[in-house]
Amino acid sequence: SDDVIPLLVGFTGGQVHLIDPVHKELSRLFNEERMIDKTRVTCIKWAPGRADMFLVSHASGQLYTYLADTECPVLPPQYQVARVGEGYSHHTCKTKPLRNPIARTSINGSSINEFAFSPCGEYLATVSQ
Repeated sequence: SDDVIPLLVGFTGGQVHLIDPVHKELSRLFNEERMIDKTRVTCIKWAPGRADMFLVSHASGQLYTYLADTECPVLPPQYQVARVGEGYSHHTCKTKPLRNPIARTSINGSSINEFAFSPCGEYLATVSQ
């Protein structure tokens, strides 16, 4: 089969590797230089209904949104505040063209152990310490 089977792997150093274990042609490393987040990856999930977007949580309490087909530069992008609420803040990339990660969300400032999308894909639940 010529289908690509993308696999996301998170590391304790904060890096994320996107690979295709079948064809081995797809290989992209995100946060390679650890300039975005140096803490361990705690959870990775593909965004519902999107084959090109995934979210990564870190022990720092940050949740990052990446585009799979967009390169991850050595220097992190600059962000602007998009939303602030009780216990969270959401920032979007203000660098043009978009750079990975395209968004950053801080939740309560404590480690995010797990996150899950609602069945409709519109809401996100998190588990932290």
